[in-house]
Amino acid sequence: MNSRRPQLLLASASPRRRALLRSVGIRFRAAATGVSEIVDEPCAPEHAASIVAERKARAAQVTARRGEWVLAADTAVVVGGARLGKPADRGMARRMLAALSGREHLVVTGVTLATPQGTATEVATTVVRMRELSDAEIDGYLDTGEWQDAAGGYRIQSQGAMLVEHLAGSYSNVVGLPLERLYVMLARAGWQVWAPE
Repeated sequence: MNSRRPQLLLASASPRRRALLRSVGIRFRAAATGVSEIVDEPCAPEHAASIVAERKARAAQVTARRGEWVLAADTAVVVGGARLGKPADRGMARRMLAALSGREHLVVTGVTLATPQGTATEVATTVVRMRELSDAEIDGYLDTGEWQDAAGGYRIQSQGAMLVEHLAGSYSNVVGLPLERLYVMLARAGWQVWAPE
C-alpha cells in the first residue's frame, strides 16, 4: 500500500456518504458510531455541525486500527435560522417540506478528519432554493419514502432533485459530504489523492 494513502475509517452508516467516497475512488471501511446528533447548547448551525462531526470522529477513534485515519461528517438543513435534522415520521417530513417550499435554505455539513498527526474540522455550506410545492406534490414525494433518514426530509440525488429550483455551492454537500472540501483536507494532511494504488 502507498504510504501516503493510509487506511480510512468512515464514521457513518450513511449509504450516500459511502457512495460518494466510492465515486471518487477513495477506499475505506465504514462503521456507524451511534452517537447523538442533537446539540443541546444554543449555537450557530455551522458550529452545531462541527460539534456533531467531531463527536462522531472521537467515538470512531476508539475502534480505529493503528495508523487509520477517521472521517466523520454531520449534515443539517437550515431554514429561517432553524436547524432541520432527519424527520422522525411522515408528519414531521411534511412539515419540513412545507417550511422549505418556495424558499431558500442552507445545507450545512461539518467534516472532521482525524489523523495520527491531529484533527481538523471544516464546514461547507450550500444554498438551495426549493420550488413552490403544492400539497399534492409534497404528498407524492412523501409516498416515495425518500424522506426517511434524510436531513430536511428530501434527497437531492434521487427524486428529490425535482423539488429543487436552484443551488449555489457544492452539490455533493447536499448529498451528504462536500467532496471539494474533503479533497483539500486530505491533501493538506498529506494524503496523495492522485497516487496510484
